[in-house]
Amino acid sequence: MNQVENINLSGIIGFQVKAKTSGEVKGSVVDIDYSNPQPLMVIKTDSGEVLIPGIERFIKDIDWENRIVFVEIIEGLFPE
Repeated sequence: MNQVENINLSGIIGFQVKAKTSGEVKGSVVDIDYSNPQPLMVIKTDSGEVLIPGIERFIKDIDWENRIVFVEIIEGLFPE
Protein backbone atom coordinates (compact mmCIF):
# COMPACT_ATOMS: atom_id res chain seq x y z
CA MET A 1 0.00 0.00 0.00
CA ASN A 2 1.23 3.46 -0.80
CA GLN A 3 2.01 6.01 1.90
CA VAL A 4 0.11 9.00 0.53
CA GLU A 5 0.99 11.28 3.43
CA ASN A 6 4.69 10.79 2.66
CA ILE A 7 4.66 11.70 -1.02
CA ASN A 8 4.68 14.98 -2.88
CA LEU A 9 1.35 14.86 -4.71
CA SER A 10 2.66 17.35 -7.26
CA GLY A 11 4.58 14.38 -8.65
CA ILE A 12 1.35 12.77 -9.90
CA ILE A 13 0.26 15.66 -12.12
CA GLY A 14 -0.28 14.21 -15.59
CA PHE A 15 -1.04 10.72 -14.26
CA GLN A 16 -4.07 8.83 -15.50
CA VAL A 17 -6.77 8.18 -12.88
CA LYS A 18 -8.42 4.76 -12.78
CA ALA A 19 -11.04 3.20 -10.53
CA LYS A 20 -9.29 0.67 -8.28
CA THR A 21 -11.96 -2.03 -8.52
CA SER A 22 -13.01 -1.78 -12.18
CA GLY A 23 -9.90 -0.31 -13.80
CA GLU A 24 -12.15 2.20 -15.60
CA VAL A 25 -10.29 5.33 -16.70
CA LYS A 26 -11.85 8.32 -14.94
CA GLY A 27 -9.59 11.13 -16.19
CA SER A 28 -6.18 12.60 -15.45
CA VAL A 29 -4.61 14.64 -12.68
CA VAL A 30 -4.17 18.21 -13.93
CA ASP A 31 -3.35 19.99 -10.66
CA ILE A 32 -3.09 19.68 -6.89
CA ASP A 33 -4.97 22.23 -4.80
CA TYR A 34 -3.16 22.88 -1.50
CA SER A 35 -5.50 25.67 -0.34
CA ASN A 36 -7.45 23.30 1.97
CA PRO A 37 -6.36 21.38 5.09
CA GLN A 38 -6.23 18.26 2.89
CA PRO A 39 -4.73 18.56 -0.60
CA LEU A 40 -7.20 17.99 -3.43
CA MET A 41 -6.36 16.30 -6.73
CA VAL A 42 -7.92 18.18 -9.64
CA ILE A 43 -9.06 15.51 -12.10
CA LYS A 44 -9.96 16.44 -15.68
CA THR A 45 -12.78 14.22 -16.94
CA ASP A 46 -14.86 14.18 -20.12
CA SER A 47 -17.54 16.18 -18.30
CA GLY A 48 -15.38 18.72 -16.46
CA GLU A 49 -13.20 18.80 -13.38
CA VAL A 50 -13.60 16.71 -10.23
CA LEU A 51 -11.84 17.29 -6.91
CA ILE A 52 -10.69 14.25 -4.95
CA PRO A 53 -8.99 14.50 -1.56
CA GLY A 54 -5.35 13.44 -1.83
CA ILE A 55 -5.54 11.06 1.12
CA GLU A 56 -5.27 7.28 1.52
CA ARG A 57 -9.07 6.96 1.86
CA PHE A 58 -9.33 7.80 -1.86
CA ILE A 59 -5.87 7.11 -3.30
CA LYS A 60 -5.50 3.34 -3.14
CA ASP A 61 -2.35 2.83 -5.18
CA ILE A 62 0.07 4.71 -7.39
CA ASP A 63 1.79 3.01 -10.31
CA TRP A 64 4.79 5.30 -10.77
CA GLU A 65 6.19 3.37 -13.74
CA ASN A 66 2.96 3.55 -15.78
CA ARG A 67 1.86 6.92 -14.36
CA ILE A 68 -1.50 5.74 -13.01
CA VAL A 69 -3.32 6.71 -9.80
CA PHE A 70 -5.87 4.15 -8.62
CA VAL A 71 -8.71 5.70 -6.63
CA GLU A 72 -11.61 4.45 -4.55
CA ILE A 73 -14.84 5.48 -6.24
CA ILE A 74 -17.72 6.40 -3.98
CA GLU A 75 -21.22 7.26 -5.15
CA GLY A 76 -21.50 10.84 -6.38
CA LEU A 77 -17.75 11.40 -6.67
CA PHE A 78 -17.81 11.45 -10.47
CA PRO A 79 -20.70 12.72 -12.60
CA GLU A 80 -22.60 10.00 -14.43
